[in-house]
Amino acid sequence: MPTELELVRAFAAEVTSEVEYFHDHFQHAVIPDATQRGLAERLAFNREGPIGYLKAKCGDAECSYVLCRSGNPGGRGAQGDYLTRRAPVGRLASLTVGDSVVIPLPAEHPILPPTPTQFTLLAKDLFRTLGRDAVDNSLCPAPSLPTRYIPSLRDLLSGAFTIEDIRARKRPAIEAISLRDQPVVDAQQDPLVRLPINIPLIISGAPGTGKTTVLINRLDLKTSPEDLVASGELNPNERSGPLFSNGRTWVLFTPTELLSNYIKDSLGRAGLAASGQTVRIWSDYRTEIARDFLRLLKVGPSSAPFRRVAGHEQQPVSDARILYLFSSFEEALAKSDLDRRVEQRLSLRKRTPSTGGIQSPTSEQRLVQRLLLIPKYYKLFRRRNPLIKDFYRSKPRPDSITDHELDVVILVMLNCFRSQLGPQLRRGDSPLGHPYLDRLAELLHTVVAVDEATDFSSVQLACMYALTQPRFNSLTLSGDLMQRLTDCGLAQWETLTPLIPGVRVESLNRCYRQSPRLLAVATELYQLSVGQPAPFTSAYDESDYDQIPPLLLENAADSAAQARWICERIVEIYQIHQGKLPSIALFVPQEKDITPLYEAVADKLAEDSIVTEPCPGGRILGNQAKVRIFSVAFIKGLEFEAVFFLHLDLMHEQNPGLVDKFLYVGLSRARTFLAVTSSGSFPSTLAPIKPLLASGDWAEFIVPPAQTAAALS
Repeated sequence: MPTELELVRAFAAEVTSEVEYFHDHFQHAVIPDATQRGLAERLAFNREGPIGYLKAKCGDAECSYVLCRSGNPGGRGAQGDYLTRRAPVGRLASLTVGDSVVIPLPAEHPILPPTPTQFTLLAKDLFRTLGRDAVDNSLCPAPSLPTRYIPSLRDLLSGAFTIEDIRARKRPAIEAISLRDQPVVDAQQDPLVRLPINIPLIISGAPGTGKTTVLINRLDLKTSPEDLVASGELNPNERSGPLFSNGRTWVLFTPTELLSNYIKDSLGRAGLAASGQTVRIWSDYRTEIARDFLRLLKVGPSSAPFRRVAGHEQQPVSDARILYLFSSFEEALAKSDLDRRVEQRLSLRKRTPSTGGIQSPTSEQRLVQRLLLIPKYYKLFRRRNPLIKDFYRSKPRPDSITDHELDVVILVMLNCFRSQLGPQLRRGDSPLGHPYLDRLAELLHTVVAVDEATDFSSVQLACMYALTQPRFNSLTLSGDLMQRLTDCGLAQWETLTPLIPGVRVESLNRCYRQSPRLLAVATELYQLSVGQPAPFTSAYDESDYDQIPPLLLENAADSAAQARWICERIVEIYQIHQGKLPSIALFVPQEKDITPLYEAVADKLAEDSIVTEPCPGGRILGNQAKVRIFSVAFIKGLEFEAVFFLHLDLMHEQNPGLVDKFLYVGLSRARTFLAVTSSGSFPSTLAPIKPLLASGDWAEFIVPPAQTAAALS
């Protein structure tokens, strides 16, 4: 009977042979002619190489597969068939070794139904290709064994470490600030990625459960016409049609510029051409839609009906108030004389100067007039509605409009446009009979995605749905109701049901970010905030992490003493990581708190050759190992090895209705180390989590230099 080490090494030798085969036969191969997307994918594949190796039982046969993120070269490697993660058999990569799944495989003839085939996963390694080596391996050679984390297969095969060394390996630390690169999803996530394109989908889950990973993988799959044809979601004759070749195949919305930058990087690794035109911030895009497409906003001497007011003139409002304004305006519009006014306007244009005859107006002309009149009716509606005072800090001018009002008018106009022209819009390539309508059709995208959806109002999310191509109505949202950090943010998924027909909510519950000890704090905080048990668990065994406790420094009113305590803990983190600085973030309540903290810690850390960087507005310069300071409003979506959450009591005073969510978001950015400070006493409303926070330091987890040297020798 082979030992565990023998099984690991035998499987590692197979994986290494495939990496070498890629290096010798594919990495520098000539790239064949392809579509723009195909070329980008193949370039990415040549640069990145395989990302996994799978062995499976298929019926009575045993199969081996070399897994690619994208750009599959086809054919066979040293032992396994090349396979992309998007392919039907790519589902195997999401399984735990020993599990089985039935996969419908495409039949040989296009009109025959797929053939259901049972597969059992026998062994799996997920890794990064680095030259002729597979690094950062998650390797399991047999169903009876656990997954092992192996930094280098070449080191393993050279005998550099024993099975005890393998068993002692912990999960690698986060060293760079970026979104986690997770090209292979798990068995719970994979079915959501593969749900049909025409299902409006909400991916809900706690921090670290892979919501953004599923979103990116789904976007990648559903923008590939070849894969949509293979799954039966697209007719073969539509493969090269306008829905996937007009430059408007997809768009992804995020609430902040910081998050958009990191998502672009993740999308690029997936082979998607991410740019400022495909990854958008709604607050910017809304202005573009209103000004350039719907002609709602004044530019110079234009006759547009509104002037957008500055942010400081706008009053914070809840999602419920915005939704009520929308429904009230829709109701008022339905009872108005809008149709009569449309016919009145058109009657003035019936007689043509050239012939003197009467020309009946077309349905397209009626629609254009209806759309142009909607803003004028909103002005009338607003004069009589006392609700409008909730949106302004002072009395509004007749032509002023706030951002949330703009969302309402945009949604009403887009809904009107889509409802009137649905059949024509579904084809995606036919002219609509009027330049104004053709211009609006340019707003529609085959696939629309939204990250951190709970920071948007329900009306904003409905606007994004209204930007989907009616052929598919393809919308995917990801978010966590516990992470809502805006006053107008969505409070309940059910609010979207009447706005987005057929929307479906799916929840993820396995957390891949935090250590079990940190997840215990998030679990208690969820229970405290929602009043129900937390619907998430750790994906890791406690043995994957050292049992490093979260720390609390209470009554830290002396800023110099607090700064000294922070710097001492940062040096401990550096020493625990054996002379390497992982990603570390300091979170403060507001933007104005960044500079004082920077001035307090920068010189002290510089004495230990550690660089500090202030990040106002969430802006980051480069990706080097530094200690970075953020306000909590700009850190959603990111993760760090260590987080210091400062002035919890002050944050409680400034945001009493959102402090639990700020704390939940802040602590859930940390993977292993968390430290919380309070200028005064710990807030009583958060008392249940206080026993989970230890006092003191992390010095006991520092490996003595002699042991470190012995381990490296």
